[in-house]
Amino acid sequence: MDRVTSTVIDLVEAAYDLQLDEAHWFKKLLAVGGPLFDRGLGAAIRVFARPAHGGPIEYGKLYGTSDLPTDWDQTTLRWAKSFSQEVQEIRTRPGAVYTHSELWNLYRPARERLGLFGDFVDHIGAPSAQEVRAIGSKDALFIPVVDPYGVGFGIGVHLAEVTSLSERERTPWRMLAAHLTSGLRLRQAVGGEAASLLPERAEAILDPKSFEVTEARGRAQSGTVLEALREAARRVDRALAKREHDPEEALRTWWALMHGRWSMVDWFDSDGRRFVLAHPNPANVGDPRGLTEQEAQVVTFAALGATGKMISYRIGMSEAFVSRALESAMRKLRVKTRAQLIEKLRGLPVADTQTGDQEETEME
Repeated sequence: MDRVTSTVIDLVEAAYDLQLDEAHWFKKLLAVGGPLFDRGLGAAIRVFARPAHGGPIEYGKLYGTSDLPTDWDQTTLRWAKSFSQEVQEIRTRPGAVYTHSELWNLYRPARERLGLFGDFVDHIGAPSAQEVRAIGSKDALFIPVVDPYGVGFGIGVHLAEVTSLSERERTPWRMLAAHLTSGLRLRQAVGGEAASLLPERAEAILDPKSFEVTEARGRAQSGTVLEALREAARRVDRALAKREHDPEEALRTWWALMHGRWSMVDWFDSDGRRFVLAHPNPANVGDPRGLTEQEAQVVTFAALGATGKMISYRIGMSEAFVSRALESAMRKLRVKTRAQLIEKLRGLPVADTQTGDQEETEME
């Protein structure tokens, strides 16, 4: 992301559009995100799944922009499958945002085992290399949108030059991926039900002007939670207001979740009146070893390489809370280091922790 534009907030809004079926949702993401994704060489979304206990990445349907070659589905599928399983796992790890040339440089052992040196495209193997060069691509940015369970999709952006991202450029992509992940998980949770039925599943309904909670049920009935939900609605409103003049701050303002449980979703009734729904959408990473739901979320994302700031952004809790939750969880699990935490969580169905403890860079 060369610079954050107002498009990024448009794309966050699109992430939570539950009125479209899957195919139209992916097409909308590509259309709305065009100014961010398309560098003149085309962009695409590839559905994939990471098996919980290892094994080959399972690749599904591809959705692409209209300027891609007609055989791009098979071309990029051969390309992705030409990577070793190790590199495929690195490439699709939650929170990983790299250009392919960066990935090869960062993971020198994998590169050397595969005999890959120099320019990335020149060494990915024929015929894929020739096909990729044919559209002028010398590198590619891949943004995985995937929860710890491993189901998700990747956004591929072809680049005209070998490219390295600054940490300032990498962070907004990770934040955007957090929203797309929440949107995908919410879509899976509601199971394609009609938009008119969404309020029945919401735990709170808020007025978008006064930010008052008009209905609440379940966990949302707590007084402290009600205030947190009001603040979440205010944050979304501030983000929308800032989309044009300060889109980077708008993105930072709009957290992907609130209290690790709720996504804030716009809903319009039959009269066209707008409401904000606090819809339950937790990352289901419950740990059978005595952790609370939020502790389980924190340690799972930590084991996958996320820093405290990115975990805070993902679950909508303060960095201080994340730090306390991580300390409490590690104490319960009787580990002292992240390496020990990864080993302790290895094999759990809730997360793939086999990609190491490479940290995400702190948000600036």
